[in-house]
Amino acid sequence: MVSLSKGISSRESLERNYSNNGEGRLTARGEIVERRSQIRFNLRAPVHFSWRDRDGALHHGEGFTRDICSRGVYVCAEWRPPADVDIHVDISLPSLRDANGTVLISGKAKIVRVEAPVPDENFGGFVVESRSFLLEMK
Repeated sequence: MVSLSKGISSRESLERNYSNNGEGRLTARGEIVERRSQIRFNLRAPVHFSWRDRDGALHHGEGFTRDICSRGVYVCAEWRPPADVDIHVDISLPSLRDANGTVLISGKAKIVRVEAPVPDENFGGFVVESRSFLLEMK
């Protein structure tokens, strides 16, 4: 749902929303056109991540995925790294073969977008992109 500010039409609000987050664009007829090149899957799974700041200090965080595709992940987290940093991500999925097993998706990625929490929610989020993730069964 797009919230409207006083004096801004719903079309202007939609245009601003979609042009700011890069997810789509509004056509002249008011239709939203998807600009993503990858298919995204809604998936909620635990995520652990770490990154180094400019001074070299190591930071850790945790959250959960909102969606995932072959080149990236949207992570919901209370604490978010800054944009344009390199990050290590570990995503844990239950194994489909072994009831006690886990599939770990891990890799190095780059934070391409950081979003503040919306009102009445504790979690904001960030988007990471990577050219390769490693799958490991545990």
